[in-house]
Amino acid sequence: MGARENPAQRECWRELGRAGAKAFRINTGRAWAGKGERLSGGAVLIRVPQLVCLGFADVHNDPVAGVGDLAGWLPVVVTPDMVGHTIAVYINPECKPPTGGRVSKEQRNHIALVQRDGGIAGVVRCAADVRAMISDWFAGFRRPGPPE
Repeated sequence: MGARENPAQRECWRELGRAGAKAFRINTGRAWAGKGERLSGGAVLIRVPQLVCLGFADVHNDPVAGVGDLAGWLPVVVTPDMVGHTIAVYINPECKPPTGGRVSKEQRNHIALVQRDGGIAGVVRCAADVRAMISDWFAGFRRPGPPE
């Protein structure tokens, strides 16, 4: 991030919050991850390194080019004027292995936050879970919503 970008980015980030959006900083690129050992002189040695993608990645773990600096969602109540138009709905599955894989308190809180604001979120362990998560979201329109 350039020196002039930071103040402008923070101003935009704050304005998104004032507008009711939930926005998060997205850093892109690649980094080495693993158990690090600090060496003299400040260097870090990672004995079993894993190259990870920062920000958004595709199915091959390659960074997605052109992603904005901030990502998130804006809760929107669909009005009659919007019927028939396509809108993007934020989706945020927490993927865990078929057995095991603890869901942290922070992950549960984030899932609840996304769901409260109308997005699609949940813990998924297989393709059937993904289908159910999306189906459950659509099913919410066939029953009364939360009180205003």
